[in-house]
Amino acid sequence: MTVNNIHPMTQDLSELSTTEVEAKVNELRKKYLSARNPQIKNQIFYFLTDYQEELKMRYAKEKIEMDKQTGNDLDNLINIE
Repeated sequence: MTVNNIHPMTQDLSELSTTEVEAKVNELRKKYLSARNPQIKNQIFYFLTDYQEELKMRYAKEKIEMDKQTGNDLDNLINIE
């Protein structure tokens, strides 16, 4: 799903499940906090940003779908006739 990755070595995140992306975010956060080398922290930050943006996009799509299913979307709110 992510088209514009910050880090060029980020894999295609659309192949991963949401659970796998969430697990990777947690793993990267732990590694970022334990890293001492500023260059390593910077690289981990780029990966972490890619995964977090992927999660944001997935959550937004899930919310739109949920709103459509429950009738809480705004599609039929305004009648232009």
